[in-house]
Amino acid sequence: MPPRHELPPSARRRALVLAVPEGALYAGMVGFAEQWFVADAIRLGASALEQGLVVGLPLFVGAIGPLLVLRLLARGLSRKALCTACVVAQAAVLIAVAMLDAAGLQTPRLVILGASLYQVCGQGSSPAWASWYGDLVPLPMRGAYFARRTRAVQYAICGSMVAAGLVLQLLEPRTFLGSGTHAWWPEVARPGLGFAVIFGAAALSRLLSATLLALSPEPPFAGLATPAKVLQFLRTTRGSNAWRLVLGTAGFYLTVYVASPFFVAFMVERLHFSYLWLMAALALQIGLKAALQRRFGTAIDRRGARAVWILAAIGCAIVPLPFLWARGLPWVLTSQALSGVAWGCFELALFVLVLDTTFRATRPHAVAAQSVMNGFGQLGGSLIGAAFLACSDHSFRLLFAASLVLRVVVAALLPRLVHERRDRTVSGDARGSGGAHQKRHHLRLPADP
Repeated sequence: MPPRHELPPSARRRALVLAVPEGALYAGMVGFAEQWFVADAIRLGASALEQGLVVGLPLFVGAIGPLLVLRLLARGLSRKALCTACVVAQAAVLIAVAMLDAAGLQTPRLVILGASLYQVCGQGSSPAWASWYGDLVPLPMRGAYFARRTRAVQYAICGSMVAAGLVLQLLEPRTFLGSGTHAWWPEVARPGLGFAVIFGAAALSRLLSATLLALSPEPPFAGLATPAKVLQFLRTTRGSNAWRLVLGTAGFYLTVYVASPFFVAFMVERLHFSYLWLMAALALQIGLKAALQRRFGTAIDRRGARAVWILAAIGCAIVPLPFLWARGLPWVLTSQALSGVAWGCFELALFVLVLDTTFRATRPHAVAAQSVMNGFGQLGGSLIGAAFLACSDHSFRLLFAASLVLRVVVAALLPRLVHERRDRTVSGDARGSGGAHQKRHHLRLPADP
């Protein structure tokens, strides 16, 4: 008999198999919707403040979702049920956004509202899903497995983003306000129609992912740690690492989001990109994330998530550098390529670090705390960036330079905040037979040939 907290091997295998196509369907939603909210707002004439808010405010408000889910988990509700309900609600939000665009009733403020509700539902599913699959995937294979799933996710985001760019170029009468580039299908094109189509496709993709979640087995849940247990955990070395990780990441995101919401605006307003060029820039970033996920996962399993995370943070810090002199597509693509490599590595290493620095009962708390603190950092950075643009006569390049300096400073502090776990051996070479042991685990992954 398997232990009480384990699933039978066949059920575990089914859950891990279904998680890959479920992730790809989730990614379809991201590529069709999340990447294009700010473009819709710009189409509608959003100000610099509204552009910052359409990115930063939803990420901040979205932290309400994990907090609500934590309360429900504490009352004994199923992680699977909560996760699936949040996903269905997210699809419903996207349907409402698509209907507003189709009816010609969309405004920048309604885009901000829709993006905020979208993030509340999306982030609400995170603690339940991370706890659910954190229990399912053994420690020795986490880097490899989540790299496999993330690779499928990134490829699907890239493909759906390309499709969305083609739809917008086909159906939107102009690429952006003030642009003279017309749609490929002027007889059908009208303002908002292209966005209605891609947001509707995103909703359909998310409903299909909800179906796979509903079909996936869930191991028995040991329950949440009590507040007293959480405080006791935070006083341990491992717990100290967890809260330092949360604070360090939030500080880094603050410096990132000083500039992050405004890269699209810069490409549109200053470089006059069409939907196709914008799609090419965004898709390159996602494509490289996908192509290199296996290498990222291997590096994490061999060298440890902390070392990979710190190195990736340095790469993320210098992403704005090419934008300081970019005059067209080539340097933008250079920055996007660097961004894809650095952020793909950073995000995967961060997820594994969260799993490594928490226990089953405290993991949902850590994910929720990370959502809240990241939300503060993302909103704060977006507001700082919007205020900077307003005070500097929309000097995008000066804003990118300021973000670059702040990122480098915080990235240099991260190694002092998060320490290596003493109970984890990080080098495959140093493990001797451990390297073979890790490889055997890898070969048993469900989707491996």
